[in-house]
Amino acid sequence: MYDTLDGVKVRIARSARKHRIGNVHILAALAGARVVAEVGDQVVYVGVDDRGLELELILIPDDRDPNAFTVIHAMPNDWRKPMSSGRFPDPFPTDITVEDVDLDEVEVIAGGERLTEARAAELAEQTLRELRSRNLVPGRKSLGGSGSHSPTIQVRVPAELHAAAQQRAQADHVSVSVLVRRALESYLSA
Repeated sequence: MYDTLDGVKVRIARSARKHRIGNVHILAALAGARVVAEVGDQVVYVGVDDRGLELELILIPDDRDPNAFTVIHAMPNDWRKPMSSGRFPDPFPTDITVEDVDLDEVEVIAGGERLTEARAAELAEQTLRELRSRNLVPGRKSLGGSGSHSPTIQVRVPAELHAAAQQRAQADHVSVSVLVRRALESYLSA
């Protein structure tokens, strides 16, 4: 069973825990998360967790209750192209409680079929494949949008500079990679 606050009910499938993101972090990221894409019945949210880490979350609605959702995927990510059709809460309500759920034991109906752990994992993978094909996941496809490989630059920095970069990235709700890329772009355009 899941708890209800403000009429929104959320379950976390075991398949969503593949990347070892804890309930507390998922809850924190979901509170105020924004819709970035919809693929079929799945919706992708991005939110910042209690550690300042941006998480991508894929939720699927329960056909029997328009206010019930199951998290089928959660992992760290950096998104740039938000979009929503308005079918899902955007932003996600902040007063929610989540619980772990084994979809092989608890019945959730989504898309007209029973959602199992295997089906949830399959839907999450399909959703991610579709999003990547649309070039919606920066860092996984070309940053220039041309489909060509985006080269990497590695630098060594003092521990104090690294710590300061991590703090600023957390404050800006971006990864250190995005922060460094922005700083380099700003420096070279000056």
